[in-house]
Amino acid sequence: MDSGSPDAPGSGGDKQAKIIGGGESTEKYPFVASLQWERDGDPNSHYCGGTLVTSDWVVTAAHCVTSPGKDGKPYEMRDPAKYHMRIGSNDRTSGGTVAKVKQFKVLPKWKYDENSNKGQDLALIQLAKKVPQRPAPMAKKLPAVGSTVKTMGWGYTNASDSGAEKLPKKLREIDLKVLEPTAKVCKEDANGDGSYGIGAGDFCSDDGADGGTCGGDSGTPAVQKVKGRWQLVGLNSRAPGDCGTSTDIFTGVGDHQKWIKSQIG
Repeated sequence: MDSGSPDAPGSGGDKQAKIIGGGESTEKYPFVASLQWERDGDPNSHYCGGTLVTSDWVVTAAHCVTSPGKDGKPYEMRDPAKYHMRIGSNDRTSGGTVAKVKQFKVLPKWKYDENSNKGQDLALIQLAKKVPQRPAPMAKKLPAVGSTVKTMGWGYTNASDSGAEKLPKKLREIDLKVLEPTAKVCKEDANGDGSYGIGAGDFCSDDGADGGTCGGDSGTPAVQKVKGRWQLVGLNSRAPGDCGTSTDIFTGVGDHQKWIKSQIG
């Protein structure tokens, strides 16, 4: 239930993150970012989402920039030279600013497990240049239970879709309610499997009749409006159960402020 990118290892099937339901975004989000690479002849194939938090740093999910580790290592870092980002456009194929990737940095406690996700699913992407788009401020704590978060991304709109060619070109969004972290639906799937359940520093949102996230939405932002400005509260990580019907798990940025700031200055 790694809420995977459309072509990440293990991203096929029913346990990935995509925006199902919701609708096409009408508001412009200068901070929204698409992590892209060459795939099947498309040099700008969407891989994961992200959020601009300074003029040259983006927050995303750790599983978007790593792969399973070898020889006892917790993960292998992907090659940043193979990726670039489009920032500040609702259309992932045009507009905004395109920047190459300089480096990836991953939370020290992250471990890539192909059969589970225990949290700490957060990474930083340094761009090769500063971009003019306005970054999103980061929340200092998790969103309140019962509050609403807005999440947006270019993930699949149908649970049966697969392959990068099925991803929408226009950004989509949906409002989700934050649930109690102790709720059973946040800890395990319908069969009692807790491999992808909520962890420390995460928050959980509903994902019922109105839909939720899935493949291609990994790393995309969850935001709340504070004093008239969208604030980043978390990023899409995974789902405990089936895509489009299970709850969604987001890595909160609040618990990781100290590490993030130590890396980006």
